[in-house]
Amino acid sequence: MPSIAWSIGASSNTMFAALPPSSRVSFFFEPAIAFWMRLPTSVEPSMNSASSLAVSRAHREFCGAIHRLYPNARVGLDFLVKKEGKGFAIAEWLLPTAVPTAEELDRAMAEYRQEQRTEAYREAREAEYPSIGDQLDALYKERQGDPSELAAIDARIAEVKARHPKPGQC
Repeated sequence: MPSIAWSIGASSNTMFAALPPSSRVSFFFEPAIAFWMRLPTSVEPSMNSASSLAVSRAHREFCGAIHRLYPNARVGLDFLVKKEGKGFAIAEWLLPTAVPTAEELDRAMAEYRQEQRTEAYREAREAEYPSIGDQLDALYKERQGDPSELAAIDARIAEVKARHPKPGQC
């Protein structure tokens, strides 16, 4: 939910500040007219349901690239994103630092995609590996003189590793 800053008063000394999404609503009491301001937490393009998966992935990659360059940057508060052609672009940059260049964003996006591929192979392997309990049980049985179960688990782990190799390895 977007943060809302309220100010009651007609004084020219009234100041508004951007609040993080987790902030509470703040009240400043002064007699006169009430003013309110709603701060966005993101800019969401309108899309049909058929293209929503591709758009959300592209949006996530674009924001991921910005976060690789500026880890504390928050969409909606520190920068706004707009749809541009088949991708996304920075609509507004609110940080005191320089706006990232297209080359910096392309490099950061490539790094982000590589990181995502790395996570995908890890998740795929984790889902197919024998459970830790089964592995420990096989180790116990092997110490007791029955190596057959451990050999079967080792073969299964080798199959999973072959099916889901680390990115960048042949």
